Amino acid sequence: MLSLELTVLAFVRAIRTSDFDLYMETLSQLVPWFFALDHVHYARWIPVHIRDMTNLRQQCPDIHEHFMRGAFTSNKTGNPYSAIGLPTTYVPSSLLWDPFLDRTTDLFKIDSQKMFCHRVLLKASKGFTA
Repeated sequence: MLSLELTVLAFVRAIRTSDFDLYMETLSQLVPWFFALDHVHYARWIPVHIRDMTNLRQQCPDIHEHFMRGAFTSNKTGNPYSAIGLPTTYVPSSLLWDPFLDRTTDLFKIDSQKMFCHRVLLKASKGFTA
């Protein structure tokens, strides 16, 4: 159990410090725990999320670079260790950040070629304030 606790603490640190590499590493370490603790939805969808985030480097290098700079979290105060994960920030569900236009875009106006890149940017932090 100490292993689980240390991994969860490292995951929290990854979010709070906007460290994408640590985020991916700790999330990968948590996957077996989701199966062992019978968290069915996490066990099913976290590996898909990890695959999508891993494929970013090849499929959407600009988004990957954006995430490496910490844009997978939101830090409204600018204080160290105060970033929060994007699912806890408010963004209208039909809007997402368009890195190609550098502004928000309505979800229903996206062409299918950009869908993968936009899917991983849903609720991206840049440009949104609550």
